[in-house]
Amino acid sequence: MTGNAVPPFLDFEASSLDGHPIEVAISTADGRIRSWLIRPTREWADWSRKAEALHGVSREMLARDGISVRVVARNLDEAIGDGLVYSDSPEFDGWWCRQLFEAAGEEMRFRIGHAGLLIPDVPGRNAEIESEARRRAGPAHRAARDVAYLVELYRLATDAVRRVSMPFSPRISPTTPYDAVSP
Repeated sequence: MTGNAVPPFLDFEASSLDGHPIEVAISTADGRIRSWLIRPTREWADWSRKAEALHGVSREMLARDGISVRVVARNLDEAIGDGLVYSDSPEFDGWWCRQLFEAAGEEMRFRIGHAGLLIPDVPGRNAEIESEARRRAGPAHRAARDVAYLVELYRLATDAVRRVSMPFSPRISPTTPYDAVSP
């Protein structure tokens, strides 16, 4: 990555932790974010009022504004291809992504890695950097804002490390499970 480029990040919101995907967002190398509400299939009946209270997305909103699983899957495939995208929760996001592609009858060609492998640890400043990234991105639990948070966290942490000429140290160990979720 060169200049101001950021790695691609991905985030899903879901009907519940055990449910189906309802929204996905990704970022591009220049930090722009694309997101889609996902219209549930007939088979996706699970719904949690607690989850709805967190993300603020209703079933009615999905019925009205959601896009078909096939279009969303194709948009993700077009944007990511057979590359690697990063998530702060690849085990959940990978599971919801596979559900989306399976329901769409499409092949998921990309892999999902853990964002903690890319975002440097800044001892003594992590909480401050996380707080500023969240302030810039907006409240949590909407896919676009959560991806914006990862973009801002990456930018702020890498800038902090660069300013003090600190060696890069990832926030998680490269041996942490789910460092790359295969399709």
